[in-house]
Amino acid sequence: MMTGESLKFLVSARGIAITLARPVPPRGQGRIRIEKTVTDAKAYARAGDGGTFTVPLGAGRHNLVLPAGYELTACNIPVRVLAEDDGRTKLDLMNVAPGNITLVVKIRAGALTGDAAKPKALTNNRSWEPPPSQGPTERQRLAERAHLDRDIVYFLQEPSTNAFFLYHDYTESRPGVDKYINVVRTGSGSSNPSAYILDTGEELKHETLKGAEITTKRIDIGGTVTPETEIVVSYFAPVKPGQSVRLRLSETYTAPQSYQGRKRPAR
Repeated sequence: MMTGESLKFLVSARGIAITLARPVPPRGQGRIRIEKTVTDAKAYARAGDGGTFTVPLGAGRHNLVLPAGYELTACNIPVRVLAEDDGRTKLDLMNVAPGNITLVVKIRAGALTGDAAKPKALTNNRSWEPPPSQGPTERQRLAERAHLDRDIVYFLQEPSTNAFFLYHDYTESRPGVDKYINVVRTGSGSSNPSAYILDTGEELKHETLKGAEITTKRIDIGGTVTPETEIVVSYFAPVKPGQSVRLRLSETYTAPQSYQGRKRPAR
């Protein structure tokens, strides 16, 4: 997934054996995507002008894209119905049950195809829910939840310190992007930041900027920069089309407003 290049693999009766592009580094990971076509008449069959798809799902996030020209008629679990750029219907769902569940989807022919089926581009217009100025944008509200690009783990310190250590793993796949910007919450403090690429183990250059320093370096934080605005910036090589980079960013946060100690009342 880092380079977008094909990997060597061997298919046998025991399964698929894949040779990774490089050894997995200490504290790192190897990311791969496996694509295959499965033919299963019991799981996916046509009946009249429609069809039924039945599949067990493990815990986590899943996507299901219908064939062009087909629409959803029934589903046995809650899903969000979105659209691919080419107009195909996409089901976006998440299994939060402790074990597997069985998904049953029914579809039928007759949906629009071609340019008539393509959805309108999402905008940054705010939600109609009050107050409109604070609601999520259309792009945020209709984003694909199954696309998981961030994992965060917190390590709480002694409550009296108001501090917690955290690391979050983030995947950047937008071509041309060459930095990750963490905006420190107002009233909080960040210390001991670090960053490296999980794919290779490469340590990244980073710096903490505040107020005028942000403006001088022309860094867009997606909002207004004030004298108290503080950010931590991690730099990496620009992402190329078809590639991605997986980052691990760590820091200690001191946040009295969100992590507080409390004395036990005297008996």
